[in-house]
Amino acid sequence: MSEENGTFGLRASLHMFSLKAGRADDTEALNEIGFLPVQFRPQGRAGLDLSIEGLHSRKVNLWRTRSTSGFKSRPKAEIDVLSVRLLLKGRMTRIDGGREFVAETGHGIALPFEAMNVATMSPAFDALSCSIPQRHLRAAFETLEGRPAPVRLAFEPVVAFDTRAVRAFAATLRSVHRRLSRSPEGADLFYPLLEELMLHQFLSSWPMHAHAQPDAAGPAHSRVVRRARDYMEAHLATPMTVAEIAAAAGVSVRVLQLTFRKEIDRTPIQYILERRLDLVRDELARAGPDTRISQVSTRWGFTSASDFSARYKARFGCTPTQTLAQALNRHNSH
Repeated sequence: MSEENGTFGLRASLHMFSLKAGRADDTEALNEIGFLPVQFRPQGRAGLDLSIEGLHSRKVNLWRTRSTSGFKSRPKAEIDVLSVRLLLKGRMTRIDGGREFVAETGHGIALPFEAMNVATMSPAFDALSCSIPQRHLRAAFETLEGRPAPVRLAFEPVVAFDTRAVRAFAATLRSVHRRLSRSPEGADLFYPLLEELMLHQFLSSWPMHAHAQPDAAGPAHSRVVRRARDYMEAHLATPMTVAEIAAAAGVSVRVLQLTFRKEIDRTPIQYILERRLDLVRDELARAGPDTRISQVSTRWGFTSASDFSARYKARFGCTPTQTLAQALNRHNSH
């Protein structure tokens, strides 16, 4: 199916994407796209009419969503980002646990993606959206404020465009999206500066909650993390599940996940992956002439070579091949 005839399609230019759904079978095709963290469903029997155009990047994903039919979305992946939507037209209702948040035309909504149960967008919906990884948000906060950021930055969930600062942030998102949609060439060169501008404008304009101080539950949380870490360290070479880790720590899976995010700013799965990457690097750093990167990585659970290489470079700043080459150079010099 092609984009030109109004059905589902994908155009990739640098990190640009353009998605459309206009027929009943387009919805399933849309929901199978891996990089989309939500599943879409039409509101009624008329089907789903939806277009999404935007850009993927390392720090700020930016896109515009239009729908004449309205739609519902539910999470299909767990990602640690702040989701921000600026409603240009229509209405959005989001349910997080037992809480309901409603934003209408001229309002913005900013909430952690991980807390969402379901979001409902009205017919004649038009919104600019961005998602920001929490770690990049904290880094921008520290750069902007010159002081350590809280583990979790908490913002007012619904804000009207009634201040100059918020209107300026909205105008920046419009301008960046329009510029990249019309001329994506060269985006890799200038987009980092635009990312920084958007992050700093958001932090400067969007009202924040006062942060709670640590309470008596802190030491208990530390014990939970310590017990979980002890279990994980003892089982890094064997398969394990988050449920098993939670049981070893004496808490529920939900409490374990929340505690890890609060205490060490990562999920249990992220911790496991990082520690296994550490062990891969340790082996490669001691490697001899017969060492094969694929054998070492597979032994520690990394079966996709491309995924492993990307994670390795992101964590250590070099490739597995470079680590192995350095080890072999030391080996040959002795």
